[in-house]
Amino acid sequence: MELLVVVIIIGILAAIALPQYKYAVLKSRYSTLKQNATVIFSAMQRYYLINDQYPAELSYLDIEINDTNSEYYRNGNCINAYNKKYSTLVYRVCSNHILCSFSSSNESIFDKLDNFCKKETNGGNRYCNSETNCYYYYKN
Repeated sequence: MELLVVVIIIGILAAIALPQYKYAVLKSRYSTLKQNATVIFSAMQRYYLINDQYPAELSYLDIEINDTNSEYYRNGNCINAYNKKYSTLVYRVCSNHILCSFSSSNESIFDKLDNFCKKETNGGNRYCNSETNCYYYYKN
């Protein structure tokens, strides 16, 4: 009987801890995206000041990003960053705004990403392109 109680308690603790762990991992990966995208954007601005144009490719920049879990690409004068595992969550930095974009057809994941972006942008303005694709926008 005591063993059964211990197993039940461990099961309850695991059920509570697992979602919190997944959220912590998501936050950690997003923080990496945020930091790297900001560094890349600063390097793009430096490149622009020197060459009077933005780089055609990110490889032209004077920095090195060692992040094999994420991808970064130029979108106009902005940098989009997304984690390969959580490709539904994108961080975007531009000269006049920052964007936390997310999409998911799974309602519970959508709600979690929605809350996450809301916190990351300090309650920025929310816009949705569709029922499954939204973003939070805030100025620098």
